[in-house]
Amino acid sequence: MKSLFYSDVNFPQTLEIKKIGITLRRLNPEEEETILKLVLDAFASINENNEYNEYIKHKNGEINDIEQEYNILKQVDRMDDFRKSILFWKYAREEKFYLDEDNIKKALLKIVLVEVDSEKIRKYFGDDYEAFIISKLLNFSNYLNLENADFEYKTMPIIRFSDFVKKEEHPYFLTLFDDVNSLYNDYNYEKLSRTVNFLNKHDSEFNFNFISIIDTLLVESNLPENELLNMVSVLERILINKDDPKSKSFVLKSVLLCDGRLVGKNKNKIIDQLKAIYEIRSAVIHGNEKILNSKIKHYETVFDQELEFKSDSRYLARRMFFVVINLFVQGYLVEIMNKYLDDPELIEKIKKS
Repeated sequence: MKSLFYSDVNFPQTLEIKKIGITLRRLNPEEEETILKLVLDAFASINENNEYNEYIKHKNGEINDIEQEYNILKQVDRMDDFRKSILFWKYAREEKFYLDEDNIKKALLKIVLVEVDSEKIRKYFGDDYEAFIISKLLNFSNYLNLENADFEYKTMPIIRFSDFVKKEEHPYFLTLFDDVNSLYNDYNYEKLSRTVNFLNKHDSEFNFNFISIIDTLLVESNLPENELLNMVSVLERILINKDDPKSKSFVLKSVLLCDGRLVGKNKNKIIDQLKAIYEIRSAVIHGNEKILNSKIKHYETVFDQELEFKSDSRYLARRMFFVVINLFVQGYLVEIMNKYLDDPELIEKIKKS
């Protein structure tokens, strides 16, 4: 399966996850020509049939004849979805953008094509996961970026090349002509490249297991306590053996990999925070959250943060507590995950110890 996505991020060279059949690359000349012709033909068709000018008159309220107004709307309704979207898009941006062949070619330089071995992906994840897995990898590259404190999972506009050529699926594709589209498809190439190199050092079974870890990490949830459970679960999968004493191993193995960039170089502070994180995790899992309320002042000292939020809504106060704690959990997780990509042998050694 071939898919497309757009981003302002520079994509300097092909990335290939060989064991599971995923390749990310620039468009080749034939693919560029196919898309260029498709878009230019669609715009030419709208201009030749005067559909755009008629639609402008309708939108500007320049037509008083009801029958003429009806015919214009009927004409628009009969257009295929691809041309209809171009019509609406062109109207919305007419004053901001002049479309010509040079501008389209510049935009095409920002398109990344993804080739996926659908058979391999479906074997492990089922149908319709091909585009989803790419979105997860792109989001993961941002998640690994410690400077990106405001990470938010985004569903990336990823379009099947065959569907676009057949004009069957295109709702986001026209945003490739719009500078603001980088808000939708930003990712960190350096982190993505490191993830690809990391996966290429391991067999296909490991690759799919690691992608399932990414999937767990990036599950969209409205409940911050679930995000906490997912993040701690990922750390457990990476660091802890089945027979390890979980709480003790979580703290001791995590602290070996954390230099404390969130809280300074004080290892005792890091240990206290990791202990508190696992205690909070256990309280949530075992339905014993009363202990959290009784230890709020202790946690405020451990994290150097105000955690007892005053609100008429118990739900909101509880939510804010977990949101703050999650910032610390994410910081430690990102630090450990980056070290995992850089030195997987070290992580495996720590896990076995």
